[in-house]
Amino acid sequence: MKKNLATWDRWCRIIIGIVIMAYAIYDSNWWWLLGVALLFNAFTGRCLAYRVLGLSTCQTSCRVDTESKKS
Repeated sequence: MKKNLATWDRWCRIIIGIVIMAYAIYDSNWWWLLGVALLFNAFTGRCLAYRVLGLSTCQTSCRVDTESKKS
């Protein structure tokens, strides 16, 4: 599966994931699972929901340039 998250999208997921996890731990609820999912997406650069919906925030920076590797 190709990466479909841009750098800015990954950083947003990291920040939001940490905030959700901190609140969930403080409030003793199960929302920390959402925070873990967001962090997993951010660190892998892939989002299954984006793939299913055909979305991608990643532009040319996420794609491997095959022409430069051939030289």
